[in-house]
Amino acid sequence: MSVFRCVSDENSAKKIIEEIGEVSEIGIDEESLSDFIGDLIMQAVGKKASLSPSASCRAYQFLEDSKGETDQSICDSMLTAVSKSNFQSHAKIVADQYAFTPKARDGLLFIINANAEQNKTLTPNVFILKVDYSTGIIHLDDSSLSHSESILLPELKKAITYPYFDGGNFRYNQVKIYQKSSADYFQKVFSVGDLPDSEEIIDKCLQEELTEKTPEVYDKYFELPEGDRRQKRELFGPSRIVTDDDLLDVDNVSHLSLKTQMNVVDNNVKPVRLKVAIDDGLKFDGSVDQLNRTYFFAQEGLERYLIVKGVKFETKSHFQTVEFMKLENLESTMNRIKFLPAEEPEQSEESPEDYHDDYVEE
Repeated sequence: MSVFRCVSDENSAKKIIEEIGEVSEIGIDEESLSDFIGDLIMQAVGKKASLSPSASCRAYQFLEDSKGETDQSICDSMLTAVSKSNFQSHAKIVADQYAFTPKARDGLLFIINANAEQNKTLTPNVFILKVDYSTGIIHLDDSSLSHSESILLPELKKAITYPYFDGGNFRYNQVKIYQKSSADYFQKVFSVGDLPDSEEIIDKCLQEELTEKTPEVYDKYFELPEGDRRQKRELFGPSRIVTDDDLLDVDNVSHLSLKTQMNVVDNNVKPVRLKVAIDDGLKFDGSVDQLNRTYFFAQEGLERYLIVKGVKFETKSHFQTVEFMKLENLESTMNRIKFLPAEEPEQSEESPEDYHDDYVEE
């Protein structure tokens, strides 16, 4: 392990990096240090990379350029280092690269080669862990209290783990990067690029299934700017994006939903959820592969219907009025719906714009 102090330079925007210590092994008489470092490593290992574009922990791939190849070689050298001096020299390069990143903060940078449990097996990993200084009150031996601006807490702010373990394989051309606060600078320590996020993968899977059904017909929709494809849009109204000529019948869409869902899961993305905002704030959330199986969309005149089929319906908290209602049969209910007066939708305080698709939980 090599430990570096990162401090501000009054004469430069670049941080000053100085090595303050190195250890080959933490002795049994250094229990507090062992606990401190072990806790940081456990936090880094415990962070799971997500495919969500806004996730705090994601996987990145070394770019296929000279800088990316050099950075990957540095990580390989630290992972396989057989001498302390070899590890130190490469760790110093990484620390210097961190100092050049924009918005680098004061604190300590720990660069470690350690065995960590991945998939129930101890394997070597390289950890680059950043801990910021905190301010607070410390209790001295003479029972007095003193203010300090450089307290170190075992709270992981930033972490890079090499190689990236995706749950099944070690990816030696990828790193896992965790950033507690939203920022885009820590990945600039290395020359890496984003991997496709969940939304991009889902789009790609759907496009593949549509192309297999009717080649080139649907490409135009996926060539639209990403902003147009991600914004709030009508599903069935006159302003829908998909034109009438390109619409598919119910059975074809049911088959398309099932195949797309299988394709998505095969790409290690969580199953797709269909989230819909209806009129004045009613919301629906269902698995996309259950479309036309447990929930259905229909139209009668100018009105559209969402029909949900199920066996067990549950609620919680206080009593609800529906709990005192005796259910009618489906035919009676459908007749009741037909004779209900049409109502203009009201805008709720919570705009449907706030109800967006978020396919993967962080």
